[in-house]
Amino acid sequence: DKTVDANRSETYITARIDANLSTRFRLFVRAAGHKKFNGARGVGGKRCYLGQGERKDLGGDFVFGSTYQVTNRMLIKTTLSMNAFYNDIYPLHKMPQHVFPSAIIGPATNAEQWWKEQNYVVRTDFSLFLPDWMGEHDIKWGVEVYRPRFYGDFSGNKYGSYYFSEDPTDFLDPSTYPPPDTYSQGMGEGYYDVRVFALGAYIQDDWSISDRFTLNLGLRWDLETMNDELGPRRSPY
Repeated sequence: DKTVDANRSETYITARIDANLSTRFRLFVRAAGHKKFNGARGVGGKRCYLGQGERKDLGGDFVFGSTYQVTNRMLIKTTLSMNAFYNDIYPLHKMPQHVFPSAIIGPATNAEQWWKEQNYVVRTDFSLFLPDWMGEHDIKWGVEVYRPRFYGDFSGNKYGSYYFSEDPTDFLDPSTYPPPDTYSQGMGEGYYDVRVFALGAYIQDDWSISDRFTLNLGLRWDLETMNDELGPRRSPY
């Protein structure tokens, strides 16, 4: 066994502001962010990685919204939200992976890579309470416009992977390694950029027929109207 310094850190921050402009109308703003660092990704678990890779995660989100009480039984909520995150992984040991049945020798990832995601969402929700229509009804319905983007690059240094059908007698002694069965190496351009435009709508009803019986009914519809991929795809050889 070998002790490995995990060297991990996580930082979170969040803030929220609410403003009641009247007895019926309220504005709110929420923002949050996080930062994570993992200096020994892949160490531990059922499989042992003797080489490590570092991973950095950065992300945040921002929400601006309002609520309006139409009547004592009906409420309208509208939100505009944006969120994004960034991930970066790179190996600390510049070597191919050696994949055995019971262990992996080498870096947790054998290709330097990064990827990002951005999401923009506009949503309106309606709530209606009906207390005396064949029981109590808590009805909600709404619409959503969703615009995500996924992009990244897997075309960094690729060190490949050797695959073995049997374990060596000593994992720490390369001279005991059996001949590999196969070798895998990623080739080509790894950049991608995918953008989607989506629409969604839903309706649900929590129908309390009695104190002991409640029906939860709902229906949702989603449609992706566009899916564009910019950049070539990566092909393994």
